[in-house]
Amino acid sequence: LAPEEEEAASAMLALLLDLLRSREQDRDRLREELARQADQGPSCLWFFLRLFASGATDYGGAAFVHACHVLALIADGDAKLCSALRGARLIDILADRLLRASEAEESLAT
Repeated sequence: LAPEEEEAASAMLALLLDLLRSREQDRDRLREELARQADQGPSCLWFFLRLFASGATDYGGAAFVHACHVLALIADGDAKLCSALRGARLIDILADRLLRASEAEESLAT
């Protein structure tokens, strides 16, 4: 994502996170949407995957952090959604992003 896209995503994800924390029905709806469409091509899951995989910088940034919180909140205790996220290789994508951030931090320190 371009820096301005990450900035917009950060603001939207912060609002989404606030909404999800206060409204169970919205958590349920997003949970169902992510789990159902994980195998059906582009969906809102692709937004999260793209955000995690293509950061404009090597560090996380606010959009990355908000997206992690959103997914953690809605995946907690939902085996179907967790399976869909694993199937989308979310763990691999996050691990790669965190590795890039660690490498960038090390190069700045030396």
